[in-house]
Amino acid sequence: MFDAMRVPTITQIARSATAMGTTIGTVDSSQASVIQQIIAALQVHGSKDDDELATLTGRSRQHINAAARRLKRQGILTRAIGPTGKLANTLVPGSDYGPLIRPPRPQPSDFITEDAVKQAVADHLEAAGYVVTVMWGRERGIDIEAVKPDDRIIIEAKGQAPAGAQQVNYFLNALGELVQRTSDEHARYALALPALRQYRNLAARLPQLARERLRLSIYFVDAKGSVEVV
Repeated sequence: MFDAMRVPTITQIARSATAMGTTIGTVDSSQASVIQQIIAALQVHGSKDDDELATLTGRSRQHINAAARRLKRQGILTRAIGPTGKLANTLVPGSDYGPLIRPPRPQPSDFITEDAVKQAVADHLEAAGYVVTVMWGRERGIDIEAVKPDDRIIIEAKGQAPAGAQQVNYFLNALGELVQRTSDEHARYALALPALRQYRNLAARLPQLARERLRLSIYFVDAKGSVEVV
């Protein structure tokens, strides 16, 4: 179950920005995703169209539009013609934002948790212009989904296992879960794993044909949060 005590609420993000006399857009993008920023801006300012949200958040209109349409599909907001004659985004009362909120940035550690892997890969993809949705902790669903107008990446993530032998099971489970999600022939698929020798060796043993058929990439994350894509 999602542990709300571990993460800042969207309201807290908005209040922090307001208390500092700033717009939502001044929240560091490495700490607040575009989805967080949209929700926070709508909580503070009420219904806004995509252009107004782009100004408030400092994001591009294209980035805002893609994220807002995703939030509409998830039932988080509605999009209807507003006072400006443009589509206005309005939060749906009582929506559950929990799975969309990222936890506090993990401190550097030699032990690389699954959420630390997800955090690093989400940051990496957002920096590349993707709209990223992450299922934190034990939330069910696609671990990481990254979308651009012309691209979609579905990623299954695993963390470091307490015992090395368990990492073989972690790897096989991640691969099996990813294969079960191969329902979009146009999507690309990937694994996100700690940059540990055992995981690297297991990845190297995957048949090249299997990787080509899946259009499979692997994101390796080290203890400092750096990402390598192979």
